[in-house]
Amino acid sequence: MKRAAQVETLRRVVSTRLPTRWGTFQTIGFERKLSNGSARVETALAIVMGDVTQGTPLLRIHSQCFTSEVLGSLRCDCREQLEIAMSAIAEEGRGLVIYEHQEGRGIGLMAKLRAYALQDKGFDTVEANHALGFASDYRDFTLPAAILRDFGISRVRLLSNNPQKARVLSDAGIEVVAQVPCEATPNEHSLGYLRTKKEKLGHALTLKHLVLFRVISWIVGLLQEEHDPLNHTNKHEITFWTNKRKKITKRLRSSSSLRVSRMQFKSCEADA
Repeated sequence: MKRAAQVETLRRVVSTRLPTRWGTFQTIGFERKLSNGSARVETALAIVMGDVTQGTPLLRIHSQCFTSEVLGSLRCDCREQLEIAMSAIAEEGRGLVIYEHQEGRGIGLMAKLRAYALQDKGFDTVEANHALGFASDYRDFTLPAAILRDFGISRVRLLSNNPQKARVLSDAGIEVVAQVPCEATPNEHSLGYLRTKKEKLGHALTLKHLVLFRVISWIVGLLQEEHDPLNHTNKHEITFWTNKRKKITKRLRSSSSLRVSRMQFKSCEADA
């Protein structure tokens, strides 16, 4: 449920250079105050490369994910999506990531971990939120829209699979010229989560390699099954299939940062 709040003027707090493995970005910190019974401050970072006021820059609106981006969790695709966006922007030499502090689709880190605990018991990500008394998604993406207006950006190519982001930007007067896929290859831990995002939250996901990962999981199960027939084959054959599985898994993981080709970006680019 959306909460009506009085919004004060957006303010730039700081600007600093940010060298990364993809290149050097300029990071600008924004904040704005909200009053909804009690005052609170929203903050976000604009991670910028090149002149984003010209043409139609690439844009990624990204929500903080401590578990994947810091701890390396494989339960979601957040870290891979951020890396895809940073790489794509660096390849073009121009674009921005707006990084919002909205952990767990706005419920916070502790509540997100409680939702994980329910998911361990068989709930999906939406069911877990509802069981804890939360909505499926509390984010409204109005702060990124305000940041874009602050930059004077009126047209973007949105790196996202989430149609809600495009709708909010359009409602705020920001033209989404193209919604560019930002999809990571699923892994055995993230498949259920991504399937729920596709089926219940409407995300535009293809879930590539889904069948292949199921096959790999089946092979893993066979190799680990105590009474599996493979246990009756010779050790050389078991070693062969174990090594084969490891090679396939490594190749899939190395391709997890799926990138949209330069030609796809250029084909949907329009000059302001």
